[in-house]
Amino acid sequence: MKGRQVITLKLGPEDKPSSTSADDTSYPFDMLDADARLDFGLGQAMDDLADLGIVPSETAIDLSLISVALTAADTRISRDAHAQDGWSRELGLDVPVSDPVLWRRVEPLLAKMLNFLTGDRWTLQFRARPSAYSKLSAPTSKLRLGSALEVCLFSGGLDSFIGAIDLCSVGKAPLLISHYWDGETSKSQTHCGKPSRAVQHSRHKACPRSNWFRP
Repeated sequence: MKGRQVITLKLGPEDKPSSTSADDTSYPFDMLDADARLDFGLGQAMDDLADLGIVPSETAIDLSLISVALTAADTRISRDAHAQDGWSRELGLDVPVSDPVLWRRVEPLLAKMLNFLTGDRWTLQFRARPSAYSKLSAPTSKLRLGSALEVCLFSGGLDSFIGAIDLCSVGKAPLLISHYWDGETSKSQTHCGKPSRAVQHSRHKACPRSNWFRP
């Protein structure tokens, strides 16, 4: 039986990962750049939100970190090399969060959801952030001028496009959130997501580093 392939996110060199089995293979990623701000597109996204007068909660930042680890595991851990049965992989996430108790409480539900979505076997570990990074959300001096009360994921595909149309058709003014990969994005994401007085759009490249790994 092969061990787990574990994506371990770190917030600086002093951030100690959770314990793992000797059979596991861990892939550590420091989420801070040389200026000690969030890397892999998250810092840029937070700056963009700050320009809109929006300050994410620490729990929202936790969710973003979990999403980065999830993306790395699902897109970069090869099924050919690491599947147990030709398809299913043993995948783990080890993520520093602001409220480990909260995230440990929902871990069974998250793992069940991911098992269903990807056909893999997931385990998730949550540990407290280092004290120096207990707060990652910074205040903004910008006034919130937009009217968005809802957030709509906007990939540019048909499902999210219809979701955005449904919100707009009943008078809502959603904030569209998009990411793109390796320079590719759909025309509908670019053109239909153009900001207007009614709809705002935040779009960023996911995991932009050129050395994003492939084990």
